[in-house]
Amino acid sequence: MEIRVVSLDFAGVIVSKDFIDYFWFVAIPKRLARLEKVPLYVAMKLVEEAYGRVPTNRLEWYLPSYWSKVFGLEHVIDECIEESIHVAEVYGEVFEVLPKLATRYTVVIATNTLRSFVERVLQRFGLDKYIRRVFTCIEDVGEPRKSARFYSHIVEELGVKPQHVLHVGDDPRYDGEEPARIGIRTLILDRSSRLSTAFKDLWSVLDILRS
Repeated sequence: MEIRVVSLDFAGVIVSKDFIDYFWFVAIPKRLARLEKVPLYVAMKLVEEAYGRVPTNRLEWYLPSYWSKVFGLEHVIDECIEESIHVAEVYGEVFEVLPKLATRYTVVIATNTLRSFVERVLQRFGLDKYIRRVFTCIEDVGEPRKSARFYSHIVEELGVKPQHVLHVGDDPRYDGEEPARIGIRTLILDRSSRLSTAFKDLWSVLDILRS
């Protein structure tokens, strides 16, 4: 079946996940330390303890707006996001592979990273012109993890059949099993090369599409 849409996960595929960890575990604690006038290590501990009290299967865990209210940081949360975006690192081959993909396919992002993060990072590195749409399960279907329902939403929005979509991600379940449940073809990346069945970078996508 001919592939018409290439769907890409974001963190771990386009950019390193470090900038997201930076937001949650560095940028927010820094502002909390200033607000509460405590050492940074104390603020880090307070933040981690607060995160631990909310199950990761709850949607609010992933929302900066929720945590900004918890910590009283509403006035600086955008500053936290912007600082984190400036430590984001795009994987090297992305700058070559994305333009090639965009000339032949509709390229979209499918992620559980918030749209505001994704769009700002893409704009910062000049990659937004290659991406047709950004889909985020948190904001589009109200789920913290990518699910078959989320992928169904994507194909419906794009007006294509699942068989016409190739999804690329780094999680065997949420980027592999879930989209495969509705008939989407999948490719799992493992940049650490720990999974023998996975591919190591986005050049593999071009190789598979050419084969």
